[in-house]
Amino acid sequence: WTARTSGTASVINAVIFGNSIFVAVGAGGSLRTSTDGITWTARTSNTTSALNSVVWDGTLFHAVGTNTHLTSTDGITWTKNFPGLNDTDSVQAAIYTDKFVIGYFNGGIQTSTNAITWTNRTSNSPNNIYDFAYSGSLYVYAAGIGLMGTSTDGITWTARQTPTSSFNYSVTYGNSLWVAINSAGNFMTSNDAITWTVQTPLAVNPPIAIRAVNFENGLFVAVGNNILGAAIYTSTNGTNWIANPNVSSSTNASALFDVISASNKFVTVGQGGYIYTSPNAYQYATNTQFQLPMDNQLAITQEPTNMFSRSLYIKAQ
Repeated sequence: WTARTSGTASVINAVIFGNSIFVAVGAGGSLRTSTDGITWTARTSNTTSALNSVVWDGTLFHAVGTNTHLTSTDGITWTKNFPGLNDTDSVQAAIYTDKFVIGYFNGGIQTSTNAITWTNRTSNSPNNIYDFAYSGSLYVYAAGIGLMGTSTDGITWTARQTPTSSFNYSVTYGNSLWVAINSAGNFMTSNDAITWTVQTPLAVNPPIAIRAVNFENGLFVAVGNNILGAAIYTSTNGTNWIANPNVSSSTNASALFDVISASNKFVTVGQGGYIYTSPNAYQYATNTQFQLPMDNQLAITQEPTNMFSRSLYIKAQ
């Protein structure tokens, strides 16, 4: 992983790729864009409110947060909107499929087909909704106090209890498996998003908290923090995870909040305005031994080549 200069020391909460450009949003209305994930440019948001999530609907970017909804066609010029949103609460999460679904700090959910007219939905969660994921037939939210939520249409929701009471920060779907992570650093898996299993904690560089998890092309990637600072973990099956030692350092960001893959690279963002990129998310220092997430443990003593090519994936935070 390589550190990139963002031009800000503010927290970056989320990053997305669309219309051939990366867009990163964060505290104080911070907006940054990049065409390659390497060189970043500050953009004017016309707000000082925190921006917590950003999505691309194929035509517009939508950045949402504390009493704020911004839109842009190109990620560069932004317009402030308040159409139908609950302007007394903070939007924490957003996703776009054939509709917009947004989740609030107080557990509220709203949906819209045009991002103009919004309808309140009952989440059955009294706690923060931090993330959404969609499998193609099932929506799932991750929420506070161990709750997950499921819906076949994004409108009618059922709350599900996981085995922990920690805050569930993020959820993703891949290889017919749901994977969720939480504030206690647990990795959880489920085949149906109803019954969840907490996986065995890592013995080496275990996470203190995991903030985001994503899946593409056979690889789960999770980001957060451990005792050393910012942390990145990878898994091919959602069950066995390994820590990437190239990022964890007390001199680096203290936590990472989002990760995506686009334009043949991974991009992760977090506290202190830190942005890191990697061509494969699975690269280890030469002569560093680690265990592969397989049934039979192997030791590798040289740095592997680019093991995974990545395709575009768009997911809000």
